[in-house]
Amino acid sequence: MVFQLTLANGRDCLFHLEFQGRRSQPAMPMRQLNHLSRLALLGERPSALESFVLYVENMLAIKTTVST
Repeated sequence: MVFQLTLANGRDCLFHLEFQGRRSQPAMPMRQLNHLSRLALLGERPSALESFVLYVENMLAIKTTVST
């Protein structure tokens, strides 16, 4: 899921929420590449992309930031 947000400081960003399980295919790095490539092809050029991955089997969450 991808949402377009305006942060409290006025900066625009895209927020990407992804769920990952032990058996999710393809692996997370390939899924991230797929999402970023599709956004680029659509002409989306946010100042930042915030990705939040929920690892549902181990109840672990990791946040990553990609600046463009």
